[in-house]
Amino acid sequence: MNLDITETHNLQIEHPLTKIVFTFYFMDNLKLKPTRPEAQQKTHPFLPPFEPGIFIANLSETHNLLFNKFCVVKNHCLVVTRKFENQTNQLNRSDFAAAFKVMRALEGFCFYNSGPLSGASQAHKHFQVMPYDKDHRYDIIKLINKEASRLENPVSSFECSLFKFAHKIGVIPSFDNNQDYQQIGESLETIYESLLKSLKIDTKSMSYNLILTESWILIVKRGKEKAFDMLSVNSLGFLGN
Repeated sequence: MNLDITETHNLQIEHPLTKIVFTFYFMDNLKLKPTRPEAQQKTHPFLPPFEPGIFIANLSETHNLLFNKFCVVKNHCLVVTRKFENQTNQLNRSDFAAAFKVMRALEGFCFYNSGPLSGASQAHKHFQVMPYDKDHRYDIIKLINKEASRLENPVSSFECSLFKFAHKIGVIPSFDNNQDYQQIGESLETIYESLLKSLKIDTKSMSYNLILTESWILIVKRGKEKAFDMLSVNSLGFLGN
């Protein structure tokens, strides 16, 4: 089932120096989406009873899979906790296990916005999972993949040569297709915690963005929410979206 609630158009612009293509999405009904996590605290749209067409499946004892009502591309999904937890709570192995499982199935990537300066708009703890859009080159993902492959010695983390802001990228080991997802979640949690420590991020009081692929975790420490002529930027902004 494809829940295509939001009509989306995009514009691609190539940066003249880096040659990286940035994709700008124009979503017709985005004005209906709340702009602050506090706006939906009383309604809890990620808890039953769900809006028709939103619920997909129970992923585990701790997480559900939902369609994103404000999807950027088709099959843009949400991995949400089955009981309410705050989006500013630190991620754990169960969060990563559920998100990684869906990411593999959709052949895409995950992202997470935490804190008032991260571009988050919903207070209920949730990962977002997007399949790769065939119309988007994902130049920044390709660049990070290339730089990770060029590392001469095994390292736990590195920085992207293109980025001039506070960030760290943690290298993910290659997981066997038959490996237990809770074990995968435990490994990802360890990498995540080391990146937070390296960036000196206190999740209770600081904002950050996280992007997860099958090869690495990127965490960006946020100092402000708006950029580019006062547009709110979330995790997708750091992938050129």
